Amino acid sequence: MEDSIDSFIRFLAVERGLSENYQVSTQRSLIDFAHWCAASKKIDNPRGVTLPVISEYLGDRKRGGLSASSIKLIVVALKIFFRFLAAKGTIERDPAEALALPRIERYLPETLNELQVEQLRARCACDWERKQNPAGAGRSKSMRSAGGLSVGGAAQTGKTA
Repeated sequence: MEDSIDSFIRFLAVERGLSENYQVSTQRSLIDFAHWCAASKKIDNPRGVTLPVISEYLGDRKRGGLSASSIKLIVVALKIFFRFLAAKGTIERDPAEALALPRIERYLPETLNELQVEQLRARCACDWERKQNPAGAGRSKSMRSAGGLSVGGAAQTGKTA
């Protein structure tokens, strides 16, 4: 299987012009898969790889603690590798064709509380005033009396504007 991987990596470099980092990452994923196939399934030829074999390998990687985004990179490498081999006629059917990419969880950003919003608004107003009047003339009384403190800082020290 390693000869097929080497041929595929040369294809990525010469024909597709993909970066060296991408080639190394893809090669690492494919060699790891080939070693797993040889050790776990006694498969040393791409023709012996089936969808259930690929699925079992990915399941082992997931149980081993690999993140969904890392598994997704492996799946992409396997899909393009077997598509390449099928196009060359090295294998009859692409066993990874029906393989779905894992979904990556997306998290919502944290929200600001009321105090943080007020601090942000005060800072923006102060910055805007400074840009409008760089010498400091005409600064609002509340900004001068706060002594450059944020709204939160003034509230925490007990000072009032």
